Amino acid sequence: MKINLLITFLSKIHFTIDKALEIFSKVLKKYSKIIVIEENGNNILQRTKLYLRQGNKRIINYYDDNIKKNLLMGNENIKTLQQWRKIFNNHGFKISNTQYIRAFPPFLMNKNNYSKFIETEQTIWKKSARLREYFYWGS
Repeated sequence: MKINLLITFLSKIHFTIDKALEIFSKVLKKYSKIIVIEENGNNILQRTKLYLRQGNKRIINYYDDNIKKNLLMGNENIKTLQQWRKIFNNHGFKISNTQYIRAFPPFLMNKNNYSKFIETEQTIWKKSARLREYFYWGS
């Protein structure tokens, strides 16, 4: 069975992206769409947070008490839109539309003002490439 639409979070398939895209191309009909939700790998604050938490370590050794074994695990590894574009292109997919979300911290929003924040965010990212690329959290 082939499908027309697939929605995924790339952060869940970072370490198996080649296999995942191979599966996507098998199950999607021609001209289907994939809706992807992903962190903005250019976000300065997010990159700083990850560096402070994990340094330059991409792989960590983790001991699991339940199975009594050491496991190798990948640390969080966010990518830029340019990196994702190259990966998708290499698998025959084209990124045709991108939107950016979340410039303001969520604690600033409440039920009375959230729609104004969203409206403002949507206006800003379209006008300022610098703010969009380095300060928006997701795309």
